[in-house]
Formats: sequence, C-alpha cells, structure tokens
Amino acid sequence: MYQLIMLFQSELNTPENREKYKMETLYRIMPRSFGKYELFNEEFISVESEEICIATKSMPYKDHLDCREIDLVVEILHNGSPFLEYWYICDWLGYSWFDFLMQIYEQRNKFSPELKKLFDGFREDNKTGYWKSYQELKKHVILDFDKLINNSDGTNEMSKAKAKAFFFVAMSCILL
Repeated sequence: MYQLIMLFQSELNTPENREKYKMETLYRIMPRSFGKYELFNEEFISVESEEICIATKSMPYKDHLDCREIDLVVEILHNGSPFLEYWYICDWLGYSWFDFLMQIYEQRNKFSPELKKLFDGFREDNKTGYWKSYQELKKHVILDFDKLINNSDGTNEMSKAKAKAFFFVAMSCILL
C-alpha cells in the first residue's frame, strides 16, 4: 500500500480539489533516493521527493497514522506470504483473513513489550522526516546532507519496521 501521493498533473492535485477536500500535505524525501554527484567538474546534490496527503476534511492526521500502522500489519503478516499457514488456518476455519489482520492491529499494544515498542517506534518515524514545503525540504537537504547520508532521514520507515519485526521481535519470541 502507498500513501496518497500528490502526483503532478493528476486530477486530484488541483487547487480546486485541494480546497474541496481540505487536503493537508507534507513533503518527504523518497527513501534512499538522494546523492551527491559530480558532472562537468561541478558537484551537486540531487534528491527525489514527493508530496503526500496526511489529512483531509474527513480524515484527521491521527487516522493517517493509524492507517500507516494497519499497513505495517499487512506488510509484516500478508505481503510476501510469510505467514501463509495462518491464512490457510483462517480459511479452513471460515475466518476472514482481513478480520484476522485487523484483530492483530487492534490488539497490537497488548502483545509483547517488543511488539508495542515496534509499533510505537514506527508511529514516531512516521511523524518525522516531513517538511511543509519543497523549499524547506531542499534547504534541509543542503544544510544537513551528511546527516541525511549517515542517519535515518530518507530511510523507508516501512522497510525498517518490517526488518525489526522479523529480526528483533521474532528473535525475542524465539528466545523465550
């Protein structure tokens, strides 16, 4: 699943629709899509960014963050079929796989402390690395490029959380 990206020249990305739906947007660096390059003996920084919708008149920002957490549940349990056996059991029992995933989401803070920490960290990661304008993003990249290269800015929070789920949270369960 993807966040709502405000694509250039799309029907959704017009001043009329932005106003109609009261869209709130932020800019972010696309994960690991940046670098320092040299061309014709001139060094320059290039960064690929996107504008995403984080709230509308009918979807508050909190709901956006909740949707991102649901997306994380889908990414961990469904995409790539790492828990295919659970899907087969749900199917055999006549239980909806979607309902199973939603139940996991709704109970996520009642599982192990490691799992709660994973979701809390993911939610926090989804609150950072955004700028109100492209100009602010560009200024940040130019002023803090070394931080961008060496730190978490510009990382894919979904991939990072999924990796943590499989390697750290799963290991803590195995070692119990």
